[in-house]
Amino acid sequence: MKILEQISQREDIALIILDIVLGYGSHPDPASELIPVLARVNQEIPIICHVLGTTADPQNADLQAEKLREAGVKVFRSHYAAARYAIHSLHSHRRNQ
Repeated sequence: MKILEQISQREDIALIILDIVLGYGSHPDPASELIPVLARVNQEIPIICHVLGTTADPQNADLQAEKLREAGVKVFRSHYAAARYAIHSLHSHRRNQ
């Protein structure tokens, strides 16, 4: 996870997009593992996350998404929505430069 901190310090990085995959075999609480790391990431870089799972998964997708949102992460329930938001963010970032 140290790579997230390193990447966020690079000048050519405008955002970070992550996929969190839930279910058996995945971390029992990925949001709780990620949040302390994300707190050390450059706060000027938006973090976008797709949570892939359901409420029936052992980690509960809604609970994971809520924890990430509370930490300031933009959370989406589909790759499409996360990618669209990322593209929109990049276009806005370019206009503001």
